[in-house]
Amino acid sequence: MKVAIVGAGLAGAYLANQLVVQGHDVVVFEKSRGIGGRMNTKMLDFAAADLGAQYFTLRDQRFEALKQQWLQQDVIAPWIFTPYTYKNQQLAPSPDNETRYVGMPGMRAPAQTLLDGIVVHYTTCVVGLQRQGRGWQLEDHLSQWHAGFDRVVCAIPADQAKALLANTSIGTRIPTDLHLPCWAVALHSSDEVDPALCGIFSDDEFSWVSRNGTKPGRDTDCWILHASADYSASKGRDAAAQVAGDAKAWLRRVVGVKQIDDQYTHFWRFARQNPAVAALGLIQHTAEGIAAIGDWCEGGRVEGALLSAHNLLHSEFFS
Repeated sequence: MKVAIVGAGLAGAYLANQLVVQGHDVVVFEKSRGIGGRMNTKMLDFAAADLGAQYFTLRDQRFEALKQQWLQQDVIAPWIFTPYTYKNQQLAPSPDNETRYVGMPGMRAPAQTLLDGIVVHYTTCVVGLQRQGRGWQLEDHLSQWHAGFDRVVCAIPADQAKALLANTSIGTRIPTDLHLPCWAVALHSSDEVDPALCGIFSDDEFSWVSRNGTKPGRDTDCWILHASADYSASKGRDAAAQVAGDAKAWLRRVVGVKQIDDQYTHFWRFARQNPAVAALGLIQHTAEGIAAIGDWCEGGRVEGALLSAHNLLHSEFFS
């Protein structure tokens, strides 16, 4: 069976890997120059900064073998620290029993490992799908057609999947308000701060703040601040200067950093899952040979990307 996968994030990478193991012919189409989606490590002048997903969990026993394999290959490593919370203007430790993992040496590593040896067309944005007999052909942004696919799986954010699948039977099943935005800010400072401050959960405009250099495999330090969904939506995507200023002020006020040497901002349009929208689960139509997967199908966590692909693999879709 020849399968086209649109998107080289973790969901698409895991699906592609497992299909190749089963003997299928797989081609992956990725609109950007790299893979991993929001599992993104940006090479900045001052640091290799994890701007997207900060860590992930692997709680489901179905991924235990995969976890052990990644650990043995140094593809991932546990990030061990005591979280802090900042609530009601009070900063305090908040221990938990969660095991958090990061990609090694960057967050893309799991997806890169899964896609090793698999055909990936980079900088290729799929803009249209068309039936071709009992199969499919895909049109890219250069008006070139890629034909002969028995199955097409969209492993991209919900809004993008809905647009691409608009003329299929499953397009209407994808909501338009599933994703919430997030401003991410990377700040570099040489100031010494409490070494216990590695990750902070907050209830104000910046809901997550971490010290990137405390993660395994990171050889340069910087602070990563993720703004809350409400704050990010209120500022919009053209407010980089204001967001950076607010992030600096937050870091000075809460952490005690005085001097900021460098900065970088990035707006994630499709970031967090909207808690008001229920997880969708499996989205596929076997007779038409079309499906959609992603972390957004299973609640928005990174592990949800693996689970979404796993569920499709174990359905009747590829039989």
